Amino acid sequence: DIDVWIDAQDRVRRMSVDISGSIGGEQSRTQMTTDFVEFGRVPKIEIPPADEVFNATSEIESQVQSAAEGG
Repeated sequence: DIDVWIDAQDRVRRMSVDISGSIGGEQSRTQMTTDFVEFGRVPKIEIPPADEVFNATSEIESQVQSAAEGG
């Protein structure tokens, strides 16, 4: 389920997500609510140095596959 709250200016103010499922026979449920505030502000984002980050996509995919296979 996804619920979205819209304000008088047609801006998304809150989004709530509720996801249920199973992996490898185990039931799982994730609930997450995000509030959106301070519209119009531009955040200062600094990208970390390359030696401080890594792409974890393959590791996560491997763990999900392993869990799905019951391992």
